[in-house]
Amino acid sequence: MFIKQVSCGYHHSALLTISGLVYTMGSNIHGTLGTSHEEINYSFLPILVEGLEGVSKIESGAFHLCAITENGEAYSWGRGMDGQLGISTNKNSCNAQRVHIEEEIQELSCGTNHTLLVTSRGEVYAFGNGIYGQLGTGNNKNQQRPTKIRLDVKVCMVAAGENHSLFLTPEGTIYGTGDNTSGQVGIGNGKKYVLEPQRITNPKNASIVQASKFSACVCEGQLYVWGGATRQFTPYHIDTDICFT
Repeated sequence: MFIKQVSCGYHHSALLTISGLVYTMGSNIHGTLGTSHEEINYSFLPILVEGLEGVSKIESGAFHLCAITENGEAYSWGRGMDGQLGISTNKNSCNAQRVHIEEEIQELSCGTNHTLLVTSRGEVYAFGNGIYGQLGTGNNKNQQRPTKIRLDVKVCMVAAGENHSLFLTPEGTIYGTGDNTSGQVGIGNGKKYVLEPQRITNPKNASIVQASKFSACVCEGQLYVWGGATRQFTPYHIDTDICFT
């Protein structure tokens, strides 16, 4: 079994093989292992996620997982209390369930309790916990179904953090939304919570964005961080000789 991607949640790990199969291990609380054998509380060995093949990418939230297949379909399983599975319910699922979006899905990211999907047209759909505005829908309501975010630009990459989200355009511009109490959104300290995506003015020409309790991006090989323990409310350049790609 050859592994091409690993993704970890709070108490589980997921492995994606080069043949497009997903294996999970760890805690099975909320059905995170993706097996119909609900009597399994945890597993020290990888378990095959049932009914899922041809997977191209996986992502883990705290207690839920999402995968996209080679033909552009999205599937999710695990904890669903906040709607983070995107299957029109707040119930957990121990089996991979299709997330119904008519368009082809090319990118995804899972936050603690929310999920972001990017279509082949560069549009973003969000679902799950929205109490801090992390869904970017203009309000702080949870969403059980994929909800299209209103953005005037195309998006090529997303990063779902603990309670905030980042969006990267093909031109290298970053937008942020959600919890900004420690500067995670990157627009300064004027707002604690941002309900819709706001443009981060600097840096420009970013190629990678990442989010957790804080945020980071790579711009022309240089690393920038903001939010959380960095104590930076706007992107701060890390002075290093390392070139990031």
